[in-house]
Amino acid sequence: MGKAARNLSLYQGTSHSAKKPAKTHANSSNSLSLESKQECNGRWTRSGERNPCHICGRTKDNKCAFKNDTIHCYCGVSNSPPNIKIGGIIQINYDSSRDWALVKRNAGFSGNHCIFIPNKPLDKNKQITPRPKDKVSINKLNKLFNILSEMVNEALTPHIPFLNLEQLEEVSIKTDEAIERSKIVLALTKQFSQKELINDIQLSNLFETTKTYLYKLTIRVEKIKQFREVNLGEEAFRDNI
Repeated sequence: MGKAARNLSLYQGTSHSAKKPAKTHANSSNSLSLESKQECNGRWTRSGERNPCHICGRTKDNKCAFKNDTIHCYCGVSNSPPNIKIGGIIQINYDSSRDWALVKRNAGFSGNHCIFIPNKPLDKNKQITPRPKDKVSINKLNKLFNILSEMVNEALTPHIPFLNLEQLEEVSIKTDEAIERSKIVLALTKQFSQKELINDIQLSNLFETTKTYLYKLTIRVEKIKQFREVNLGEEAFRDNI
């Protein structure tokens, strides 16, 4: 299809596709009535002298187009839509919608249009069903458990009284990290049913061992606190716990 033919289909029913009638009161009334009917039928109305764009107010040409559920606003020099992000809302008095949301930029054949549609806020009374979380595979859970075991070993092995202050800080950090990882593994394990935890020996051992890790790590934290308070006299440390 040639450029001229394509433009004709785009601007069908506008002041550029036919000769302009004399601007009499009757003709103006009939024209407005026709445009209203076209909107009701889902046809586009284009910007012009009698039809300013509801977004930017363009009247000098027909580069903006609108109907009751969509507005294509042209990004020009003298007239342009507001600079808002995708999903941003503007308020205008057009059709039955007051709030219009920007849903696309660089649209239209020219790539210079912004597209707005009526904003539809979520019904607060409507129940939203959360998307179920994908259950972790046993293989992945085992890998996470192996990483956890290494972390726990690094946190629990050093004998606290033999550590200098720098080493003690390092062990404290490793202990905290191992506690967080233990909680993650436990949460993933709980995605399996009670029946699966009972019948699958490997899964059951993993779950019970992780609980034991968490208990030992919690005790470790308490011992580090006591050592710093009693042997290092760190009252400030105790107050910040």
